[in-house]
Amino acid sequence: MLNPVPAYEPARFGSAAKSANRTTEGHVFFEDDFRGTGLNDAWNTVETAGASVTLPTQIPGGGGLARMALTAVGQLQDAVIYFGDMLQLDPSEQLLLECRASFSVAPTSGSHALIGMGSNHFAAGNKGSMTHNMWFRLSGDLALLIETDDNVTNNDQVATTETLVLDQFYTFQIDLEHREDVRFLLDGKRLLPQTTFDMSGLSSSTLLQPYIAIYKTSGTNAGTLDVDYFKAWQGRGA
Repeated sequence: MLNPVPAYEPARFGSAAKSANRTTEGHVFFEDDFRGTGLNDAWNTVETAGASVTLPTQIPGGGGLARMALTAVGQLQDAVIYFGDMLQLDPSEQLLLECRASFSVAPTSGSHALIGMGSNHFAAGNKGSMTHNMWFRLSGDLALLIETDDNVTNNDQVATTETLVLDQFYTFQIDLEHREDVRFLLDGKRLLPQTTFDMSGLSSSTLLQPYIAIYKTSGTNAGTLDVDYFKAWQGRGA
């Protein structure tokens, strides 16, 4: 899919927000549009049992896509793209994550999806054991939830008023300009502005990685998550 104008312009990063380069002076910028026949070298995958991560070759509108799918087989399945536990995102540098994604097969009872970032990978059924995480979550349907954990304050499955529509792309953003009040945005609209998601327990020594997953621990429930692109901006630091 061709990238649209970002729904929430990260103006604090200036030209870095518009650069096609992975790094720019004073800032770090990572982008992947999932073009080509395989993931770029930054990514690792988990494909447990019949779960899969593929890059389809025919995408309406052009561009690329990473497709993460579960099958209707009664077993634990886990499809993940992440940085292979290379923790390179610094939440103390006003980190901003953006991911455009859609569900072409909805998660059903027993299957779950995550779009965000976290510390080291845990298998299906134990994702919440990550020491640090912040992500959008779907659990058994298309109702959108938010979760955060800085190993001090833990917010599990906080309901939003948003229910996603099948086969519609959305822009998901997590903004750590202020770690004590992390902002979650959907298509540029801040979700739950009256709720404080406090991640101030994170420091410059607490690095994270992108973490996008769809998984189940058992059952014949399926689900397919299509990721159009992933972007991250942050300050370079010292």
